[in-house]
Amino acid sequence: MRSALGSQPTIQSRLLSTIGTVYENLGLYSDAEPLLQLSLDISRRTFGVESRESMSALAAISLLRIRQGKFTEAERHLREVVDGYRRLQGATDDETLKAIDNMGWSVWGQGRYAEAEQLHREALQGLRQVLGNTHIDTLHAMNGLAVALAGQDKDSEAEQYFRDAYDGRRNTLGSDHPDTLVSLGNLGGILVKQNKRTDAEPLYRTALETGRRVLGKDHPETLRYLLSLGELLDVQGKHQDAQAALEEVVERSRRVWPAGHPNLAAALVFLASALNNQRRYAEAEPLATEALVFLKKSSSFNEWRLSAQIGLARSFTGQNRFEEAEPMLLESFAAAKDLREQREDSAKRLIELYEAWGKSDQAATWHAKLAK
Repeated sequence: MRSALGSQPTIQSRLLSTIGTVYENLGLYSDAEPLLQLSLDISRRTFGVESRESMSALAAISLLRIRQGKFTEAERHLREVVDGYRRLQGATDDETLKAIDNMGWSVWGQGRYAEAEQLHREALQGLRQVLGNTHIDTLHAMNGLAVALAGQDKDSEAEQYFRDAYDGRRNTLGSDHPDTLVSLGNLGGILVKQNKRTDAEPLYRTALETGRRVLGKDHPETLRYLLSLGELLDVQGKHQDAQAALEEVVERSRRVWPAGHPNLAAALVFLASALNNQRRYAEAEPLATEALVFLKKSSSFNEWRLSAQIGLARSFTGQNRFEEAEPMLLESFAAAKDLREQREDSAKRLIELYEAWGKSDQAATWHAKLAK
């Protein structure tokens, strides 16, 4: 391609970007990366670092970084893209608004949910005015806003946006489109979060079955649907079924994702939970440890890191290693002040710890705290 189109850098850059994006949509991120990077290099060399072409190429790299779980790098690039588009095309241009929407995802991935909400709201409002309510980019911003709201436990509002995004994508793109499946899985997730588990399970199963047929078993989104179903089965008390599903996710994720990817870490956390729930604490320990080691490197105390730490402490309690479990659970409870689910889970595990340890007074204290 370089030799054939070397005298036509505009076409070369666009073609590289198109092929890279196709690989990215197929979940082949390592194949997409060199093509998108080369497209960016050609654009910068040919048109200049601050050109529209370079901003577009950098935006494509940023989206790849989000999908790779490299949120800090994605945010840095997207701030440059947003500033560039505002300068070149104005604050209300659809490319500017799409970059703002993607920046919302980059900060969401770092646990900054309120900031993500503001960015997605700004993007959604602007895209509705510029492109209309049913445009795919408007629906993308709507889905992002719902995810940010769910991260702040604004579940009723999040559910409505998830439903609107799903209905819009199904009507515009069709039931089998990957974006529609994403919305279907997200709608299932917010129903689970509100204890509407019976309603959620068929949504997960539909997303999984369609994802396997349309995208393939190893596609990142298909694995996400299987992960969600495994988590739900565990919560429903179907621990062995959950274990089987989550073991498949971990096995396939190790082939798809690099070591330490957030999606792999999530699968390890949920599999450790399924094993803990079967009192297979020694088997759960290395899984929770692997997840926690990565999450400590990549994030502050967000929901995933807290879940991994709570799961590891629970495995220690089950093995009568009370002195190791106690400080981890106390730290988790303190750090989860804005995360209701993890805060309640920390308190429950502290009660389990003190009861198993024979410290009934401390268990009673935590029973009282949990009741509040």
